[in-house]
Amino acid sequence: KGFVERRPDPADRRAWNLYLKSEVQPVLDQLRALSTATRAEALAGIDEADSEKLVDLLLAIKANMLAVPPLDDAAPPTAKRGRKRHAEEHV
Repeated sequence: KGFVERRPDPADRRAWNLYLKSEVQPVLDQLRALSTATRAEALAGIDEADSEKLVDLLLAIKANMLAVPPLDDAAPPTAKRGRKRHAEEHV
């Protein structure tokens, strides 16, 4: 749609930098408005303190998930992260 312009990187002649063109601004404004409306609908009836706590919790979950080492394709699914199978936990 012509929203992005490629320019050579001044520090690396092999690389290109991407820049948004001014034509994209109305689309970005529309996306921001949709994001605001969606967030308001999702958090309707939840007070500000609880919604802030929710964001904090979600960020903590994200950090936890990013800290998990990648799965080893050679290991069986239950052993990949060193966790016991559900049935073994109750034995």
